[in-house]
Amino acid sequence: MAIVGGAADDMTGATKSLYDYYKKQGRPVVHFTHDQGAALSVWIESHGGNVVVIGHSWGASTAAKVVANGCKVDTLVTLDPVGNKPDFSMVRENASIWHNYNVMGVHNYTDVIAIMGGHWGNAPSSYATIHANLPNSNHMDVLRYGGGY
Repeated sequence: MAIVGGAADDMTGATKSLYDYYKKQGRPVVHFTHDQGAALSVWIESHGGNVVVIGHSWGASTAAKVVANGCKVDTLVTLDPVGNKPDFSMVRENASIWHNYNVMGVHNYTDVIAIMGGHWGNAPSSYATIHANLPNSNHMDVLRYGGGY
C-alpha cells in the first residue's frame, strides 16, 4: 500500500496518521509526497500494479495522474483531490477499483486549504467506481476512514 500526501500534509500530519495506522497493523506501507509522482510510478510498477494507492489532496491528484499515465493498480482511493485534473477516463481504465471521496463544506482550516487548491468537486463522479460526497465530514474524518483499506 502507498499513501500519497498533499502539500499541507506535513504541516497537518494528515497522511502520517494513516501511515502510522497501517504500520502498527504490520502491513507493508510506503509514503510518498505529492511531488514524488515518478517514484510512485516506479513503486507501482515494481509491484506489478497489485497495490492499493491512497492519495489525499494534491497527493490524490498525483496518484490519479500516475494511474492515468498508464500505471495499473488494483485500488485507487482519492480523498478530496485538488489541483490539475487528469484524464478521468484513463484513471478509470487503469484502476480496477477507484473510490473518490469529496468532502463538502468548510469545517476547519484543512478544508479551506482544499478549496484554495482547486478542489475537483463532483468532476470524477461518472468515472469513479464509488464517488461519495461527505457533507458532514472533514479531511481528518475521511483519512481515518481510509484505515479500512
